[in-house]
Amino acid sequence: ELSTLARLIMRESDRIDELIQSFGQPELDREELDFYPLLDEALDLLVAEFRESVVIERDYDPSLPPIHGDRSAIRRVILNLLRNACQSGATVVQIRTRVEHSTALLQSGKGGVIRLDVIDNGPGVSKSLQPLLFLPFVTGRRDGTGLGLALSQQIAAAHGGLLTYEALEHGSLFSMYLPFGNGWANQREGEEH
Repeated sequence: ELSTLARLIMRESDRIDELIQSFGQPELDREELDFYPLLDEALDLLVAEFRESVVIERDYDPSLPPIHGDRSAIRRVILNLLRNACQSGATVVQIRTRVEHSTALLQSGKGGVIRLDVIDNGPGVSKSLQPLLFLPFVTGRRDGTGLGLALSQQIAAAHGGLLTYEALEHGSLFSMYLPFGNGWANQREGEEH
């Protein structure tokens, strides 16, 4: 158990170093990725950190196609969304994945988008913070830096995607949308020209 915790601490130390270095314009190392190992890595860290205080529920779409992106950056976004849910005081966090073939949020061309939803039963985000949520240095936690969601939004945008927030009656819903297929190819062509 100590060996596992030591590995997690080392991984987190590396993640913090990457976070500090990448604030600003993130440089991404793009490769074809399977989404589920990234979720598993983030969940391993989350379980080690929050142990018995949060119940994790999974609702996975088994048909998720691979995406092209930066493994470390996308894992960072996933972990940030999960950590925020746990740190908000939630006792249940649901992780849901879906494939969408048309969305008004992204111009995904002929491809589609992978949607990751992180749903929690915490107290939610105060109404005064909601319009500012993805701006740097905006936080609802006393010990928060306000950098996590801003950087996460920046990483999602660098992948041709975005993050959204929706207030629920009891809790919050954060969604990450990432393009795949021809939508990714069209977005990449736009970057190169």
